[in-house]
Amino acid sequence: MSANALDREVYALMTALEDGYAGVEVTPGGVSWLRVHHVPIRRLVMRLVRRLQTMREPVSPVHREQPLVAARESASIGYVSYDVTDAGVAYTLGLRDDDPKDDVHGTEPEVARQPSRMFRTQLCAISWSSRHAETLLPVLVELAERGITTTVVDASTESSQRFPEPHTPGILVVRLPEAIFAHNGAPPFRHLGALLDGPTVPVGQHEMSLGRLAQLVSYVLVRSTDCTQPSWAAAFMAECWLHGALTALRPDVLLCSNDTSPLGVLAVAAADRIGASTVYVQHETGWMDRSVGRRRPPHRRYGLS
Repeated sequence: MSANALDREVYALMTALEDGYAGVEVTPGGVSWLRVHHVPIRRLVMRLVRRLQTMREPVSPVHREQPLVAARESASIGYVSYDVTDAGVAYTLGLRDDDPKDDVHGTEPEVARQPSRMFRTQLCAISWSSRHAETLLPVLVELAERGITTTVVDASTESSQRFPEPHTPGILVVRLPEAIFAHNGAPPFRHLGALLDGPTVPVGQHEMSLGRLAQLVSYVLVRSTDCTQPSWAAAFMAECWLHGALTALRPDVLLCSNDTSPLGVLAVAAADRIGASTVYVQHETGWMDRSVGRRRPPHRRYGLS
């Protein structure tokens, strides 16, 4: 299967998932579970499609206790990669009815305490890696020298990834509580059960249940590793904290180096809700021509108080 054909198949599946299941669970700010964790979910869907495209015969019987997905550690800090097991393939094809529960103990999301003394700032930046910090700091120093104040939200969970304490007046660093990322737990899917018998879609020579696929990919959201790959419960708490911080800071602009990872998605959405624009700085190229894009916020109401 060519790379283009694989991409088209994955795109079609992701679109079908979003059309049918995006609204099954959303954050308090209205961000879909599929949008927050789009990147890891898409990776898992791609691996499943690859298997189904090359699979000519039904999967062999598997032990009923085998999990649907298998997690393995990655060389990247805090990143866990997921693969679909034979049991997972059988489940999405309707060849296995039981849905074994993940052995990770979930925790109820709770409200994280906001930092005290947060004052209005013209610019807010978010960073959770050393690459973000290396790109953002020279820009923020130059802006500070022009009289533009910045509050940096440091969401890193590793000391090596911290945003350094700036020596330039006009730049303040606040840290998102690390305890947020200690919470495990996938979306509760209160309404998914009624949708499991929903439509099927062809993948290769097979018919896949979209509802079962939604259940399968939700396992990516169970385990919280760190800021780069939070669980649903951790993302829920991070959004509440970011909303409170941005509401207090009231920046005109949010500066962000990554808007596809969960924290980036949540931060950009929170900025939209308070009417702030977002400026993207690509950390691969640094502060160079064509490396910055601006997002104008849609004016929407936010449901948190």
